[in-house]
Amino acid sequence: PPPDVLELCNQVNFALVIVFTVEVILKLTAYGPARFARDGFNLFDGCIVLITLVEEFGDGVYGNASPLRSWRAMRVLRVLFRLTRVAKVLRVVKVLRHVAALRVLLA
Repeated sequence: PPPDVLELCNQVNFALVIVFTVEVILKLTAYGPARFARDGFNLFDGCIVLITLVEEFGDGVYGNASPLRSWRAMRVLRVLFRLTRVAKVLRVVKVLRHVAALRVLLA
């Protein structure tokens, strides 16, 4: 890819690293370590953030071929898991709407 595209990708990546890091810090602060650690997704996020920070701010031994980079791709799985959760909640809301409508009809 052209150098300007690579630079844009690096800037977006850095911004996402900051966003995810702040998210984990806020969750740790809000929930406390014990409650934070009870949720598997929080631990997953924390591990990915730690790996990303080591890769981003480490001494660059591996360069772009870092073995840690593949772990960062796991973020996609996190998003997919969250989307399936949202889809389940939306299904429940839809069912509840139908139940409410049925209740009105039966009243």
